[in-house]
Amino acid sequence: MNYESSATIFWLVAKVAFHFFLVSSRSNSQMLSHC
Repeated sequence: MNYESSATIFWLVAKVAFHFFLVSSRSNSQMLSHC
């Protein structure tokens, strides 16, 4: 595995993790506001 492909996979994983973090934080804030 060369450096280019590993860097691309790293960015894909980082994007997905950041997206899930935003979604989870948004849903958590909505749940807190409903209480």
